[in-house]
Amino acid sequence: MNKKVISITPSLPYLIISYSASPSLAGKNILFLLNGGLAPINYLLWSVVKNAGDSNSVYVARNGNEGLITGNIEKVSLLDIFPLKRRGGFYYGTSRCPIENSEISQVNKTLDKMDAVIRIGGDGSYLDSVRFYTTFQKPTYIAIKTMDGDFRITNKNELEPPIGFSTATSYLIQTIQGLEADAQGSGMLHFAKVAGRESGWIALEIAQHANPTFTLIPEEISSKNWSADDIVTMLSRILIYRMAKGKSYGVFVIAEGSFLAIPDFQDMVSALGIIVKTKQKEWASLETPFAKKLFLYMSLQTSKNPKLSDLFALFPDDEILHLLSPDGMNRLPLAQISTHKVLSLLVEDRLKHMLSDPKRFFDIQPNMSVDMLSFYNSGIIMISLEEFNAVKTAVSKLKFRTQSYCYEARGHAPDKTDRVRMKKLGEFLTQLALSPLEQNGGTQQKSALVMLRQGEPVVFPLNVSFTKFISLELESFKKFEKERDSWAKIL
Repeated sequence: MNKKVISITPSLPYLIISYSASPSLAGKNILFLLNGGLAPINYLLWSVVKNAGDSNSVYVARNGNEGLITGNIEKVSLLDIFPLKRRGGFYYGTSRCPIENSEISQVNKTLDKMDAVIRIGGDGSYLDSVRFYTTFQKPTYIAIKTMDGDFRITNKNELEPPIGFSTATSYLIQTIQGLEADAQGSGMLHFAKVAGRESGWIALEIAQHANPTFTLIPEEISSKNWSADDIVTMLSRILIYRMAKGKSYGVFVIAEGSFLAIPDFQDMVSALGIIVKTKQKEWASLETPFAKKLFLYMSLQTSKNPKLSDLFALFPDDEILHLLSPDGMNRLPLAQISTHKVLSLLVEDRLKHMLSDPKRFFDIQPNMSVDMLSFYNSGIIMISLEEFNAVKTAVSKLKFRTQSYCYEARGHAPDKTDRVRMKKLGEFLTQLALSPLEQNGGTQQKSALVMLRQGEPVVFPLNVSFTKFISLELESFKKFEKERDSWAKIL
């Protein structure tokens, strides 16, 4: 057996120099499972089964933890998984259910004949991994999948993104480029919400490759403390510039978590929760979505911040409960809330309001030009009469369209980059499962987080910290921030 490991420091990864499991190892049982959101990992399972060989067995827990709890596991052969390996999603399913203390004995029975566990999941699975390993005492190896790309050991991009991120961004870049072509050809104004409930990694990647008219990223909104009014003002001024130049079309990309970063939205959701909690009897008596929306609207009007009622009024009746009902991880189901539609309505209303009172918002002079317009303040807009009339005509003919792309990518077939990564990860995870690594001194490493750096595996202890968010000091963000005004003006 050939295996060497250098332990750099306790806080940094174990860098793999060379490692291969002995081909003579046989009779091992490996359990593979996915938890959390869906991702295209059939290819990863194929790689694990292939590398385990005929002398070892790979089992899959149906629907992740649910299968562990109920004992619903099945043996998988190359013949089973080969036809599925390029298929999107995960054929054997996933779940978000945690393992409760009362279920530990049942899980122990399921794991009894297993020699090692390969767990695939997002940040929730990773944060639970220490508990899982210490509770069940089985060699446990974790690989991260997250379509949102929001699991980074550092913010410097020296590690390759998690499984699924490349597939999601490839699909969404192509989709946004298609919207851009449609917008230019048909005069449409598209507001596209994309995956990224807490961070803007996908939106940033789209912006760098597709160059949409404007891209909203949660981290920038939070860092710069942009209000809903600030954002609507920016987008409206961008559109005024474009319409003055004869471009009454565009594509705005909105990471789904952008609204969560806006103080107004946070205050509204908090106020709604308080209303329902303090007026439980009245709330329980309401039967229809319209009645519930009207009740909440009137309650907001008499609250400490009555302006929140204007924002609330823009949400459809059938989405009101989504604003009150967190999912199993105590998060709002943002993919089901039409925040991108609300933003388009706010922008449309702002444009009409500005044109209804031109003396307040515009300085119209024969020799003026909109070329000096700044998108990032709310000052008077200098514009020629010809440009103003062009804007006025364009606003009267604007065609808004809204789309949401929060689920589609996870069912998409894995792209070449993800397939290459999963092939390498599957090979290495199988080697670990068959024969644990040795640290300096000979101690076996029976639990680890595995990621890739320049195509090679890097092993981290399970307690390594990670970040979900984009740093505004990141070079790729700085480049995006520098170039986006030219995209808004020219493309």
